[in-house]
Amino acid sequence: MDFLVKFLAGCGVAIPCGIKPYLPLVVISVVGLGGKLPLSAPYNFLGTVGALVVLAVLVGVDIFADKFPQIEKLYTYANYVIRPLAGAIAFAAIVPPTAIDSGISFLLGLVLAELTFLVKNMLRPAIAASSRTASVFEPLISTGENIISVALAVLTVLAGVVGGILSILVLLGMVALVFSLRRRTPAGIATTLK
Repeated sequence: MDFLVKFLAGCGVAIPCGIKPYLPLVVISVVGLGGKLPLSAPYNFLGTVGALVVLAVLVGVDIFADKFPQIEKLYTYANYVIRPLAGAIAFAAIVPPTAIDSGISFLLGLVLAELTFLVKNMLRPAIAASSRTASVFEPLISTGENIISVALAVLTVLAGVVGGILSILVLLGMVALVFSLRRRTPAGIATTLK
């Protein structure tokens, strides 16, 4: 049972890292710094003031880059590496090695965050392109991603099982939405879903 609880908690922080890489790490850092969540070595550095400052700066960079479509396109390429690493670190940081081996935790977080990022990458352009006012919706979509990412991470820290289940449901919902948009999307927009 402990394995399942810890696995769900890991999912609860890794999946949001696939949506926004640094916000869940900030949540983990704040809670770790406050001593409310024991962090597994070697990722316990997240519970330091230095890590929190660096993560806060990275959140600023991420938010800035995401609000401008020209910059966001370039930043997306970097995120193929950043997001899975963030998910791997988040998963391994909150799951003790006594519950799940550190290497396996790292790999699980990496895969979950990358999967979430790939699905998000298919979904976001399709949502924006399905509107005549796509340029207006880009910042709104980005803000929604910020809110979802923080909410899932906070919920996971407060109630690991609930946060993990909800994160998995969000990922499954995103996958379902991709398939739904594929069926309803005109041929011109369908290229963003390939």
